Amino acid sequence: MTPPQRRVVELPADGRAPSMARRRVQEVVEPVAVPGMADLAALLVSELVGNAVLHATPPATLTCTCGDSHVRLEVADSSPHPPHVGAAGLTDTGGRGMLLVDALSSRWGVEVTPDGKRVWVEIDLEDAAAYDRGDVIDLTADDAVPAHREHGTA
Repeated sequence: MTPPQRRVVELPADGRAPSMARRRVQEVVEPVAVPGMADLAALLVSELVGNAVLHATPPATLTCTCGDSHVRLEVADSSPHPPHVGAAGLTDTGGRGMLLVDALSSRWGVEVTPDGKRVWVEIDLEDAAAYDRGDVIDLTADDAVPAHREHGTA
């Protein structure tokens, strides 16, 4: 068993934050994970960080932990308000980020902290392998989220 790889990064309070988060996650995940894991993790962290930049007061902090069986991404910010899985209309230009997180992560949740909240996602190896194979979920379907997905608030 390989010891988990972990990186903690304070993110800038502007539009550079998502790209910085993607780079840091890929640096941690790519060398130790299955094909597709780094790309999937980068996509999901972009959504979490984008929400933090839009809806919270800086700073936001990213923690990326890559173990033998899964990757865990955490974004801590100052807002006490949890994200929600929205129902964006076909012509809406936003509101789909947490739908993607819900559909593509193995698990996700929110932990309330004294300074705000921490939103986390986990990606299991088998889910990353499915993503790499091109297995996709129809996000327009009423039952878009597979039944095995878990999410919650701690």
